Amino acid sequence: MKKLCGTFTSSSKLCEVHYYFYLPEKPKAAVMLSHGMCEYIERYEEFARFLCDSDIALCGCDHIGHGKSIACDDMLGYFGHTHGHIRMAQDLQRMKRIMEKKLPDIPHFLIGHSMGSFVARIYFARCADDRWNGAVFMGTAGPVPWLDALKSHLAALAQRKGEMWRYDWGLEFALGVFNLRTENYRTPNDWLSRDDKNVDRFRADPKCNFTFTVNGYRDLLDALILCNKRRVVESTRTDVPLLFLSGGMDPVGEYGYGVRRACKHYQKHGCEATLRIYREARHELLFELNKDEVYKDLLDYMIKRI
Repeated sequence: MKKLCGTFTSSSKLCEVHYYFYLPEKPKAAVMLSHGMCEYIERYEEFARFLCDSDIALCGCDHIGHGKSIACDDMLGYFGHTHGHIRMAQDLQRMKRIMEKKLPDIPHFLIGHSMGSFVARIYFARCADDRWNGAVFMGTAGPVPWLDALKSHLAALAQRKGEMWRYDWGLEFALGVFNLRTENYRTPNDWLSRDDKNVDRFRADPKCNFTFTVNGYRDLLDALILCNKRRVVESTRTDVPLLFLSGGMDPVGEYGYGVRRACKHYQKHGCEATLRIYREARHELLFELNKDEVYKDLLDYMIKRI
């Protein structure tokens, strides 16, 4: 597996976005990964090696305010003054252009995880002319009715305390809610996966275990609200097969209920959308105890379309 790195200027103008390619000797297909909240592309090198062993390349960029796509550490969890979620989607399009130049004339697949799935769904609708052979949305969510009220609360906090304020209490509350159905949890992050080693690595990594700014949380909610809007779903191409993957114990997908609703909206639009729920799995499917099963399902999905 060969690793290549590079940068491009973010559409937000806040930073240089860092991107990565993991390449087998002769790639027969390529995957672009849109990572989730509080993580970065290099965290997925084990998955990249698995794909490269099957002659499939992996590429992706650290979103604004994540990984190395920051001007300084204070920028972690900050995506700009306005429309940060749109800037992330625009950066995905820039990443796609780099992917096309580096790996032309082979099938391309898009995988979005968690927050990265929200951004990927927005990008997928905004850039319907881009060529894809399939898209996978993991750890995604359906519409949540009370988000507008929470957005108003965040706006008031930003006005009082500034947009760079770190919402520590909000994080503690959210993690507490996310662990409500997690049996015998050890840490606030146990809802991520049943693999204790994965949770401990996440907590020990300063590029993962940080708190969003209040504006960052606002952009996260904006992305979740927008990706479930009718206009986004109805702007999605119907000739590209979609795969929704979720853990049955994932609070982000409302334990299967929310992700089912999201998938049904795409099916109603006419998309070839398939849903797979792993009954006992939690949020981070590519780091879960059954990750080998998830790896195989993703590989099978792609091989059928290569």
